Amino acid sequence: MSDFRIRFLGLAAIATAFAGMSYGQVSCGAGTTQTISPGSPILDRAESQTELVSDVIINCVGSNLVTNGQLTVFTSLPATSKAIGGLANGNSEAVLRITSGDATAVYNGTVSGSVVNFTGITFPTSFTAQISNIRVNASAAGAGTAPVPVTESVFAGSNGLATLVYNGIVVGYVLKSLATPAFTLNAFGFPAITNYNVCNGNPVGALPGFAPSLSFTVIAAETFGGAFKLQTDPAGVATNQEQGSYVSGSIGTATSATQISLTFGNVPSGATVYVPLSVTQGTLTLSLTGSPTVATSPAGLTFQGGGPSIAAPAGPVAFTPSSGTVTVTYAVTASSAANLESANIPVYLTFAGNSVAAQGPITVLEAYAPSAATLTGPATSVPTFAIPTNTPLNGSLISLCQTTLVFPFITNSSGFETGIAIANTTTDNLGLAGKSIAVPTNGTCTINFYTGTGTQPPAYTTPVLGVSTATVPTTGAVFAATVTAMAGVSNLTGYAIAQCTFLEAHGFGYVVNDFGTPSQTAQGYVAIVVPNTRNEQVANGAINDQF
Repeated sequence: MSDFRIRFLGLAAIATAFAGMSYGQVSCGAGTTQTISPGSPILDRAESQTELVSDVIINCVGSNLVTNGQLTVFTSLPATSKAIGGLANGNSEAVLRITSGDATAVYNGTVSGSVVNFTGITFPTSFTAQISNIRVNASAAGAGTAPVPVTESVFAGSNGLATLVYNGIVVGYVLKSLATPAFTLNAFGFPAITNYNVCNGNPVGALPGFAPSLSFTVIAAETFGGAFKLQTDPAGVATNQEQGSYVSGSIGTATSATQISLTFGNVPSGATVYVPLSVTQGTLTLSLTGSPTVATSPAGLTFQGGGPSIAAPAGPVAFTPSSGTVTVTYAVTASSAANLESANIPVYLTFAGNSVAAQGPITVLEAYAPSAATLTGPATSVPTFAIPTNTPLNGSLISLCQTTLVFPFITNSSGFETGIAIANTTTDNLGLAGKSIAVPTNGTCTINFYTGTGTQPPAYTTPVLGVSTATVPTTGAVFAATVTAMAGVSNLTGYAIAQCTFLEAHGFGYVVNDFGTPSQTAQGYVAIVVPNTRNEQVANGAINDQF
């Protein structure tokens, strides 16, 4: 399909593309060859709008001298070679080199749509023409896991005649290069995400010996070796990095290495996001861009190495949200195209207890950077990527401080009565050196009665339990009452569930026979605490129960 389009465009445009040229013909004899460099077509990233393709090399044998000639390249995708101002001929970094003997003439191309045009060319007798720094908007190929070929057709000549024609040269293959963003997994094969509650939070340095918990770890990975590129080749040799295949002055240079951004959304205003200054995993190193300042030894917050090839990340660096968003950008500072590379980026979301409200999950959007609207002409920055369309990941959520207690048997019929006691134990000395790890929190408990038959009695809400303050008086840390007093009716048999608006609630139930008589007997039990760490999280379209 693309070859047909190139032929059609090429034939339709030849008459105008070569109009006004001087007399003469570019003719090559036996032994003329056409190759590409590197020898195999470059793998191009489907997310990029400034992807370099392979050079086309034409070794012309036995030609005639032609002056004021023209060479035109038709690309199967929009040409986006970087814009260069102030050139005598051309408007871009696209370069045509004509070599004969020891002499090489360099011409810059004019980029317009899917056409790169070189004019005013002198074609010597027997020459080599090399077309370099052709970039294309690979995102326009619509490629996924199946590669899409990028082709060029080359027409050279003079006097309105294209006497040297090479059609449908494959100079690249476009395919998706950034692996589907994901979190590392826990032992159960689910995303390893830590969820939090309002009253405990996830504080830094709150107590000696207690570290904040790691929220999640984001994986940044390529689908083929060489997708994560350096800005330039460290050895100074033009290779398939972000730079062009021909570099001279500002021609062929790149603005940056490949960059990967993590945009955290739904971050509460009272929270801080910590990420590492750099991550090294095997031959890949990602480093924060800009001039980040490493946080001064936040107590208990350290990054651990994951094995011989995964060094402990440097850092951490703190970021505070703006309008609920934090964006961090990493640049590739070490990479090897010979390896399939990935990096695990640990993330801490920290906040003090009772400093934020309950909310849905923190989201994470992973993408290449920088991104811009669709390019249809010369780029101003290399690299430039398409605006990401992937769905953000759902990370840590912040839940209410709540304890759910189940009293599995209650009755106040046939001479029986049931008593219920609930204690708010958020003040304790069970922590390190006598310091509590619980956050003292006042709250109430709402008790619902379930009998299985008939109309259920209304819910009962206890007085405020906890520690009295000047502004919040309480009746103490323990509440106790009978089912009859709370429900207001008799002849109930079933169970009760109490939901308390604080953590560390504990309950006791006791069933009394012949209640209120000297012969009464009782049997007690401890209420069941339902874990509130059970959350349903949507990951990749499926609901996973996480414990």
